[in-house]
Amino acid sequence: MKSSEYDTAFVKENMMGPNSMKIVEEMAESLKLEKSMRVLDLGCGRGLTSIFLAKEYGVTVLPTCGSVQQITMRESN
Repeated sequence: MKSSEYDTAFVKENMMGPNSMKIVEEMAESLKLEKSMRVLDLGCGRGLTSIFLAKEYGVTVLPTCGSVQQITMRESN
């Protein structure tokens, strides 16, 4: 799996739930994503799944998260 090639420390630091990259990779394989597509990543958390989809499938990702705390964390980084 492509997700297993990512830096373990980076994944652990940014993962918002168990196996999020593995789950999004399995889902993406069934969607037949193409480079010209746009994906809305609702509840993206720290954006790990958004980064993965953009890098591995070449799609444009529109990440969004409703948590004020997570938005503040992203803005401070």
